[in-house]
Amino acid sequence: MPVSSTFGAKAAGTAAAGISEILAANFTKAEGLAFIFAISFNMPCVSALAATARETHSVKWTAKIGIFYTVAALLISCVVYHIGLLVF
Repeated sequence: MPVSSTFGAKAAGTAAAGISEILAANFTKAEGLAFIFAISFNMPCVSALAATARETHSVKWTAKIGIFYTVAALLISCVVYHIGLLVF
């Protein structure tokens, strides 16, 4: 009994081929690489930010750290995207 995946491809053996075709048709390599960098450098999670708030006892520092992580991830991914356009 075949199991359907998220994209409607069969999970038996063609799922990887189907997903790779869908991704290749909708995303460029530069976009994929920028997405990986944005996710990797983004704020870890809300619980990590909550732990920071408890340790620093400051809403200002917590907000600054959250904004720093978000802005840094966006800037890094933007740079990686533009470099990826030149390379790929």
